[in-house]
Parts: sequence; structure tokens; C-alpha cells
Amino acid sequence: MRPWLPYVAFALLLSAVTVAVTAAPGRYRTTGPMVLDNLDFARGLDGWLAVGGGVQLARGETPTLMLRAAPERVRYVARSFPPPRDGSPAMRVRVWVSARKLTAGPEPGQDAGVLIMGVDKRGRQMWWWPRTVARVGGDQPWREHALVVPLSPDIRTFWLLAYTAAASGTLWVRDIRIDAVAQRGVFTAADLLLVLAWAGCALWVAVAIVRAGWRSPLRLASLAMAGVIVGFGVAPQPLARDTLVSVFFGVQDFLQDRAEQAADWLQPEAPAAAHPPGGAASRRTDGAPENGAGSPGGGSAADGSRSSESAADGARAADTALPRPLPGARPQRSYWQPPFLRSDKNLHVLGFGAFALVTVLAWRQHRLAVAVCALATVSVALQALQALTVTREADLVDLAHDLLGIGLGWLAGWILLAALRQARGRALRGP
Repeated sequence: MRPWLPYVAFALLLSAVTVAVTAAPGRYRTTGPMVLDNLDFARGLDGWLAVGGGVQLARGETPTLMLRAAPERVRYVARSFPPPRDGSPAMRVRVWVSARKLTAGPEPGQDAGVLIMGVDKRGRQMWWWPRTVARVGGDQPWREHALVVPLSPDIRTFWLLAYTAAASGTLWVRDIRIDAVAQRGVFTAADLLLVLAWAGCALWVAVAIVRAGWRSPLRLASLAMAGVIVGFGVAPQPLARDTLVSVFFGVQDFLQDRAEQAADWLQPEAPAAAHPPGGAASRRTDGAPENGAGSPGGGSAADGSRSSESAADGARAADTALPRPLPGARPQRSYWQPPFLRSDKNLHVLGFGAFALVTVLAWRQHRLAVAVCALATVSVALQALQALTVTREADLVDLAHDLLGIGLGWLAGWILLAALRQARGRALRGP
């Protein structure tokens, strides 16, 4: 038997068990319904915030919300509610959704669906928390979507949001239900056993590597990259990619603030414009004030001077201000970002592409199919491990981009090895 086969087989088997356990339909039990007014739209849009137009309510045996998409417009219906106070560790959001000829826009987030967004006590959106209940496109028949959202003491308010930022088409929503739930004890024990099994698998592989005496710099680099990718992939958000993005944009915020201060200092002070009594300040088209709670990049120099605002004021803002950014909305500031930060799918392709290239070069004496099989196993194991992390989720689209990166890295490594062999052959033949 090939020496690498037991490791790959055990990792794939453990991945399959992990996915089966985390996706089991009976994993959670209902501890009590969350009683919220008008979740079924029986009283129309009473208690809901409708913004952007294109919202209709079809009354019948089952009231149905309809959102028509329009280019360059974000349309949504939202309502806020407090988390359960009965001590339940999680809540489950269920909703029936249908789509008719929905065409996504060219930018990320210009799609349609249903979100559940958590807001902390300072009015900031916890955008790394599980929030996508449904994301749809094209033509989709009626189908129930569900999401279990773990509760945290940091969350003061939830916003339930049905939105469309697509270019065209119609989104239909009905039968929303929110229940307080708890995980069954047998699944809690199963999760613990799975974590121990994965730790044992990692230790088993590490011992085999040490015994094999793999001290080649390329091989050590390949193993280090595997550890970084897995560690980075299972780290709870916002410790991973979102922290890098926040820092990246934060530096630009700082530089733009300093540039604005310098421009204000160099320009002569203009006379203040008179406002009529009771005149309103500049407002956003969606009805929220500029630089509202949770708005992306909303901090200016003046905003920074008010950073000592009391927690009570922030809590009131969390209850009344819809968190930003909204799906498909344009940021108030324009940020430069390299292409690989515009979508996490690009990071999957680039990360696994580099990993595959180094691995193919490190194990060039072995069959390349073995290296590709090991790389694919790492990708599958990573997605399975993400199913055990609260702020991460297994995603087949991510897996497909991982495999695409592996294929591109393998192709680049094969071409590079062929070129090196050809160059070595010419050198040996001489002039």
C-alpha cells in the first residue's frame, strides 16, 4: 500500500463525517418561539422599514413581499428586534424565498436575498457574524432557507433585511419565522470528538513528516504554507481576512483625514452658509443621516473628536439606525484596493495556487498526481473544519476556487519543471 494513502483516506473520511454531523437536520431543538409582531406581513408593512421603492405586498392566503430590482438602486425592507432573553444560545431564522429573472450587478454584493445582521452595543455592524439566510439569483422556485445564528452578549440588536441590489428581476419573500434554539447534547459531544480527531490527525501527519526527515527548504516551505492556510482558514472572524481588509482601509482613512485637514488649513475660511430655522442637514437618499452608525469609512477628523460618546447613545443608535454597509451600496469614500482583496474567492485561487506551485517543485521526484491529491485533501479538510467554527462556514464555491488554484499552480509547476529539464539538457550537451 502506498505510504501516503492512509493519511489522505483518514482526512477525507473525517471531512465527510464532519460535514454530515454539522449539517444534520436534527442538530438543534426549539426552546421557544420568538414572538415578533407581523413577521408574516398579515398587517402589511406595519413595523417594517421600506426603503428605495419597488416594494409591493401581494395579499392572499399567504401575504407575500415583492421587491423589484432596478439598476444602481438598493431596495430593502427591514426591521429590528432584540435577541432572545430566555438564555437560549442561538436562534434559527427560516424564510421562504423565490426569484424571477434576477440578474446580479457587476460589483460584489449587487445581488438579492435575506440577511440577519447583528449590531453591537456601540451601533456597529458585526459583519463577521453568520448573517446570510438566503442569497438567490436567476429563476428559483419557492424554497425554504434557514440559518442558525449563535447569540453573543455583544449583540444588542438584530436587523432582519430582505433586499435586492441586483440589476433586474424580482425577489419574493414570505413565511418568516424566528425561533430560539439550543444544540442537542449528542451533537455537542460529537463536535468535541471531531475536534479531538482533527487534532490527532494533524499530530499523526506531523510525526510522519518528522520521521521522514523532510528538511529540504522547499518542502519545509510547502508544509509551512499548509499550516498557514489551514490556520488562517479556521481562525474566527474578524481575525483573518476581514482584519487585513479593515487595517488596509483604516490606513487609507487616516491618510485621507490628514489630507482633508491639510486642505482645510491651506484654504481660506469660507463664510458659513445660513440655514433656515429647522433646516435639515445633508441626508442620504435612503433616509439615514450621513456617517451614521456602522457606515463604512464614516470617520472623519471631526468624528474622531466625538469618539468619547457615551455607550448609552451608541446603544440607542443601534436600535434605530440601520447598520452599514448595505448590500450593493456604494461606500461614502472611494478606497483603492488590489484586485485580490475585492473578493475572498481571489484569495482562495491565489493562496492555493502558490501552495500548489511550491508543493509541485518540492516533491518533483514523486508523481505529480500524488501532490495534487494531497493538495485537494487539504482544501476539503479546510472546508470541513470551517463548519466547526462559529464565524466561518463550509462553502462549495470556496472549494471550487481552491481546486481552480490547485490546477493553475500544478500547471505552472509542470511548465517550470519542463523548462528546467530542457535547460539542464542543453547545458549537459554543451555548445
